[in-house]
Amino acid sequence: MCLVKPVAKQLVLNTNGYSLGNLGVECGGGILRDGNGNLVFAFLVPFDIVTSIQAEVKTLLFGVH
Repeated sequence: MCLVKPVAKQLVLNTNGYSLGNLGVECGGGILRDGNGNLVFAFLVPFDIVTSIQAEVKTLLFGVH
Protein backbone atom coordinates (compact mmCIF):
# COMPACT_ATOMS: atom_id res chain seq x y z
CA MET A 1 0.00 0.00 0.00
CA CYS A 2 1.32 3.44 -0.91
CA LEU A 3 0.06 6.56 0.83
CA VAL A 4 -0.41 9.47 -1.56
CA LYS A 5 -0.70 13.05 -0.31
CA PRO A 6 -3.80 14.56 -1.91
CA VAL A 7 -3.98 17.85 -3.72
CA ALA A 8 -5.56 20.72 -1.71
CA LYS A 9 -9.34 20.33 -1.22
CA GLN A 10 -9.23 16.66 -2.23
CA LEU A 11 -9.48 13.49 -0.19
CA VAL A 12 -7.56 10.24 -0.69
CA LEU A 13 -8.85 6.85 0.45
CA ASN A 14 -6.23 4.12 0.89
CA THR A 15 -7.58 0.61 1.54
CA ASN A 16 -6.21 -2.89 1.96
CA GLY A 17 -8.12 -6.16 2.19
CA TYR A 18 -6.65 -9.32 3.71
CA SER A 19 -7.62 -12.96 3.42
CA LEU A 20 -5.99 -15.77 5.40
CA GLY A 21 -5.46 -18.15 2.48
CA ASN A 22 -7.31 -17.67 -0.79
CA LEU A 23 -10.54 -18.75 0.84
CA GLY A 24 -10.27 -17.78 4.45
CA VAL A 25 -11.14 -15.42 7.26
CA GLU A 26 -10.97 -11.90 5.94
CA CYS A 27 -10.72 -8.33 7.16
CA GLY A 28 -9.98 -4.97 5.64
CA GLY A 29 -9.01 -1.51 6.63
CA GLY A 30 -8.33 1.91 5.29
CA ILE A 31 -7.61 5.55 5.95
CA LEU A 32 -9.07 8.75 4.52
CA ARG A 33 -6.78 11.80 4.42
CA ASP A 34 -7.42 15.45 3.57
CA GLY A 35 -5.40 17.76 1.29
CA ASN A 36 -2.83 18.36 4.04
CA GLY A 37 -2.33 14.66 4.67
CA ASN A 38 -4.25 14.78 7.96
CA LEU A 39 -6.25 11.76 9.05
CA VAL A 40 -10.00 12.25 8.53
CA PHE A 41 -11.25 8.71 9.11
CA ALA A 42 -9.79 5.24 9.66
CA PHE A 43 -11.48 1.85 9.79
CA LEU A 44 -10.87 -1.85 10.30
CA VAL A 45 -13.71 -4.23 9.56
CA PRO A 46 -14.03 -8.04 9.70
CA PHE A 47 -15.82 -9.94 6.93
CA ASP A 48 -16.91 -13.53 6.31
CA ILE A 49 -14.81 -16.21 4.64
CA VAL A 50 -14.00 -15.02 1.10
CA THR A 51 -11.24 -14.98 -1.52
CA SER A 52 -8.43 -12.42 -1.52
CA ILE A 53 -9.96 -10.46 -4.45
CA GLN A 54 -13.32 -10.31 -2.68
CA ALA A 55 -11.53 -9.03 0.43
CA GLU A 56 -10.00 -6.14 -1.53
CA VAL A 57 -13.29 -5.20 -3.21
CA LYS A 58 -15.38 -5.42 -0.03
CA THR A 59 -12.87 -3.23 1.81
CA LEU A 60 -12.94 -0.59 -0.93
CA LEU A 61 -16.74 -0.59 -1.01
CA PHE A 62 -16.90 -0.24 2.77
CA GLY A 63 -14.53 2.75 2.64
CA VAL A 64 -16.47 4.50 -0.12
CA HIS A 65 -19.80 3.90 1.55
